[in-house]
Amino acid sequence: MKTLYFKIFSLISAGLLAVVCFAGCGKDGGLIKTGSSGDFIYGVYSDHTEIISYNGSGGEVAVPSKLGGKVLTSLGDFSFRGTAVTEVILPDTLKSIGEEAFSNCTQLASVIVPKGVTEISSGAFSYCSELTSVDMSAATGLAVVSENVFFKCARLASVLMSDSVETISNAAFYDCVSLKEVGFGNGLKSVEKMAFCGCTELEELLLPDSVEKIGESAFEGCTVLSRIDFGNGLKTVDTKAFYNCVGLNEVTLDDGLLSLKSGAFSKSGLLSISIPESVTELEDAFSDCTALCSVTLPSGMKKIPDNIFAGCASLSQITIPSGVTEIGANAFNGCRSLLTPTVPDGVSKIGDYAFAGCVAIDTLTFSDNLKVIGDGAFSQCILLSEINLGNGLETIGNEAFASCLKLKYITLPSSVTTVGDGIFKSCSYLRIVTVLREQGSLDVGNWGVGYSIKWQPQAQ
Repeated sequence: MKTLYFKIFSLISAGLLAVVCFAGCGKDGGLIKTGSSGDFIYGVYSDHTEIISYNGSGGEVAVPSKLGGKVLTSLGDFSFRGTAVTEVILPDTLKSIGEEAFSNCTQLASVIVPKGVTEISSGAFSYCSELTSVDMSAATGLAVVSENVFFKCARLASVLMSDSVETISNAAFYDCVSLKEVGFGNGLKSVEKMAFCGCTELEELLLPDSVEKIGESAFEGCTVLSRIDFGNGLKTVDTKAFYNCVGLNEVTLDDGLLSLKSGAFSKSGLLSISIPESVTELEDAFSDCTALCSVTLPSGMKKIPDNIFAGCASLSQITIPSGVTEIGANAFNGCRSLLTPTVPDGVSKIGDYAFAGCVAIDTLTFSDNLKVIGDGAFSQCILLSEINLGNGLETIGNEAFASCLKLKYITLPSSVTTVGDGIFKSCSYLRIVTVLREQGSLDVGNWGVGYSIKWQPQAQ
């Protein structure tokens, strides 16, 4: 008897699940009826008719424009997922392609999206490993290429979009490692997060003037990308947008650009860069560009951002705009080719490790406006032999001049009140440190070893 009850309960539960499934298949409107025709199971809803599933053997499939006497307008979520279709001919009546509708169709070779389609949902063609071409140019009502829609389509080589497409969503073409040609429509406004990340065969981008935003990691890891035309409408290049694009040697950023976010071009192959005057938000956009040798900064800049050129080993010269008042932490850390920079008179703070490891700098001169030299600011500047500190300096951070091997003499002005530990650590050639203060007025116990201190108080 218990077995009979269990079987009856199981059958009822299965029936309820089936009803829930069919009732939930339509994106809008209630299910009126279901039916089958050939290889298709379809649903008629109050506001549309859609294919719920395809049960055929695969190969070339022509999707009918009517099923059950109703005009077909939708392919339901998962409707063809994992099937053996090699080609699908879609009717002009179609308006929407559901979530993961063709996901994992590993024999599907090409897709032509018909003119009536206004929606292609998330992951619709993801993991279609044999898909080589996609043509969406006829779909003049399609505004969004949804997230993950062609995710990891490993053989996808060419894509065409219509002028109606305004947004390419997150990871839309993520890891499409064979993608070489992308035809963007003239209405495109935004390329979102990781949209083309890992497209390692993409060589050039010709973006229309309508594009305003390149999203986070949008083209990260596009290692052979060598040419970009941004158009003249670009406003934002987001975090890591072109990170590790090692083949990218040159870009032109037009006036009108407002924002360059952290890592925007970091680890790229850029040789030179000119940052437009219009940029108002500038972060560490060019760190670890090891080939970068020429930089033009906007004349209105007030602060050199933290980390902006850290690791740019080929950067040899930089003109710091006269209005700059602060050089951020690690701004030029590891710029091994950087020759002695001219620090503007208005600079009041040099951040932690700002010039650490700049092994080609040999002399430094600062104005009386400089108040703070941060931790390790000039550490490991091994050729630095002369430092002229201004009379307004107040704070010298920990190990500020550590491992400056050529430094023999230095004078600390009377204005200095705070000195960190190890400021002359491993300065093996240092002979005399002159302090323009009363003896004992600064704690010198942890500055370093191997040199003498000469106290020389200034006359009042």
